[in-house]
Amino acid sequence: MRNQGSDQPESTVKPKTSLSKIWLTLVGSYYFLILVAFCLSPDLLAGITALPAIGWITLGLGLIFFTSFSTWRKSGLVLIKCFLVVGLLTSEELYIPLRWLMHGRSNASIAYISLNCAGGDPNVAREAVSRGADVVFLQESPSKTETNALAKEFGYLAFWGVDGSILTRVSPVVDDVISEQDFVAIRQGDQVFVSLRLIPPQFRLDYWSPDLWQSQRINLVDRRDQLRKIMDQAWALNKKAGEYGTIVVAGDFNAIPGQIRARDFNLHDLGSTNGVNWGGSAVNDYPLARIDRVWVTPDNSLNSFRGKVVTEKTKYSDHRMVIVYKE
Repeated sequence: MRNQGSDQPESTVKPKTSLSKIWLTLVGSYYFLILVAFCLSPDLLAGITALPAIGWITLGLGLIFFTSFSTWRKSGLVLIKCFLVVGLLTSEELYIPLRWLMHGRSNASIAYISLNCAGGDPNVAREAVSRGADVVFLQESPSKTETNALAKEFGYLAFWGVDGSILTRVSPVVDDVISEQDFVAIRQGDQVFVSLRLIPPQFRLDYWSPDLWQSQRINLVDRRDQLRKIMDQAWALNKKAGEYGTIVVAGDFNAIPGQIRARDFNLHDLGSTNGVNWGGSAVNDYPLARIDRVWVTPDNSLNSFRGKVVTEKTKYSDHRMVIVYKE
């Protein structure tokens, strides 16, 4: 007869990890990765930051299909919370409706226009120049002859470059000019204007390939180094402008704000605070990425700049036009 008082080994079977915990770990890890990628923008995650954050956080909502149908309501609330928290920290698109309500559109005159001319189409340039801005920044410029003809027709001074041109009527006097393949910079008194086009991005979706991560990292590093060299020359011109000198940089950065940030170059992105409509500029018909931008120097007379920034669909370009209105 079995001794009821004898010691018997207790069961050592461990309970299985619940599927809900695995799912929550997956969701948390996904949104944490997006948060790190766009808040810190490490070069190793350039494959992620090559695409807008709003796309990634929206894609994350699809994780609901990896949980049971019976928990969709609870899981949906978790995903919405993650979407909002990470979205508000990484995606400027969520703030656009608020800016629209606070500022609305502007009927003031135009300070700056920036537009990519789609491989040098003079019809694109005319579309921008005819709007009458104080300064027009063109990228992928028409020929020098065509650019000069437009400037003469509309009363501008023209400074031509292959990938960046400037048409200005701020002043009839230009103190300094730097013209390179990828940018043009001019100084008029205490103002420096720069029109640029940076190295094009790579559009790849083969995220399973190690080559994607390597090539995207190199692409971002090269573009950032290119911009740093341009800005070194712009700041050198600004030094000549004196204590109250300002810089306005406009053009095709070929990178979304999450990859190349204005603050890393001691500048301010007007579109991030003054944009009042959907800021995407590429491509013209489906503007998913805000790669065309206008940066200004902070902590000076432009620090209180209240003019609105609007992107408008164009007739001839594959980019949208960036328009900065005066206060």
